[in-house]
Amino acid sequence: RASSAASDELTRQLSTLSSGLERTFLCGVCLQHEDLRAAFAVPGCRHRFCSACLAGYLTSEINDGQTDVRCPFVDDQKSARCPTVLAPPEV
Repeated sequence: RASSAASDELTRQLSTLSSGLERTFLCGVCLQHEDLRAAFAVPGCRHRFCSACLAGYLTSEINDGQTDVRCPFVDDQKSARCPTVLAPPEV
């Protein structure tokens, strides 16, 4: 009976944990799991970043004189950067 109660408690905790993770995303800039409500999805590629992180990235790129600001996502397995260029209305 005690093992059944422990198993039920573990199942409840795992369910709570997984439901919380479903509402988060991994920001490719700060590498933190953040609430989806704080996300900005880049139009075209749909990579998600914290709104604050993306704003900082865009500010830095523009201040550095970049005219074609690309999505900051990097595919580590391919060592390739996302080719999506953000259009002025998106910036």
